[in-house]
Amino acid sequence: MDIPVIIHDRRTRSKIQIQIRIDESDTIRVVEDKIAKAAKLNAGQLSVLLCGKVLEQDTSIKDLLLGPTTALVALAVETIQDKTVKDESLTPRTPNVGSFYVYCKTCEDIERVLRDPAGWDDVLKSKVIELKCEDCEQQSFATFKFKCIKCSEVCAPLSQVRGNWENSECCVCLDDTQLFVFDFGCNHSICRQCFVEYCSTSLADGKFRFRSPYGYTLGCPSLNCDYCLRDVHHLRALGAEKYKQYQIVATEKLIALDEQGFFCPFPTCGMSFIWESDNDAFISCPECLRRFCRQCKSVTCECLNEDETKRTIVATTKKCPGCHTDTERNGGCAHMQCTSCGLNWCFRCVKPWSDECQWDHWFD
Repeated sequence: MDIPVIIHDRRTRSKIQIQIRIDESDTIRVVEDKIAKAAKLNAGQLSVLLCGKVLEQDTSIKDLLLGPTTALVALAVETIQDKTVKDESLTPRTPNVGSFYVYCKTCEDIERVLRDPAGWDDVLKSKVIELKCEDCEQQSFATFKFKCIKCSEVCAPLSQVRGNWENSECCVCLDDTQLFVFDFGCNHSICRQCFVEYCSTSLADGKFRFRSPYGYTLGCPSLNCDYCLRDVHHLRALGAEKYKQYQIVATEKLIALDEQGFFCPFPTCGMSFIWESDNDAFISCPECLRRFCRQCKSVTCECLNEDETKRTIVATTKKCPGCHTDTERNGGCAHMQCTSCGLNWCFRCVKPWSDECQWDHWFD
């Protein structure tokens, strides 16, 4: 059968697409030879990937269960000889200006700073570096501000972006040619393009979670890694429109979890806000200034049916043990995953999901 192959050439930072004919009896070694012949490359320079995983050369095509629309990815990498020649002819890629990165709102891009402080703790934490004035004895501390190297705009520092001096591979696409990478603090590097795609997809799929003390954030894309994005300023790399979308979603999630949080019920408004307690039975929306009932949170007050509504909620829902969000079970097993905090819990015993829950009352 014919199958498309996308070749990423790390040496020239280019990408081409070809089509080759393969048989079910072929191994990856044979496929590499066919790709090399079609693309006029050395087979020893190629690695074949499927779903982000490098395939062993003795893997059989029939074991991969390839479909008619499946595409293979091939990486053209440097051989040992190429790398030796390159290392001898090129100087190491070390920074000639600052290695700290910022997001410049004016340039709308990630840029480096002109000079480096000693470390991130010195510049991100307040009252770390004490100053001693020779003219007065007043205690004071250094305050650091970062400026864009292009336009000198004061910017928010990005502590989880670092220069890729060691040619670290992206944990998603395996590219190692990027000048800088995002690092969630676990040394799992991810290139800018994959970071933007990962965050955009996760935002659309609702995979962001509240994690103290970082707020509404996203975990590392590497499997079973518990590290997360510690500063949401990094999400500015998604662009102004998606960053604003993130801010709206994060605010709505925060308000939904707050007992004093309200959403304006009027279709033309929809403002989310926190209302301080008072004795008034009605609330005024700070955006459209229209009033609605505090109890039923409806444009047309339905408090006469409040008792019946409460009985229905109590009978059909249970509160998530993590964030106490009312959750309704509409069939299926007792294994629930909260859409607000992400906790996996048991609908029967209302506790975090465990092996005991799975064995004793999964389908109760």
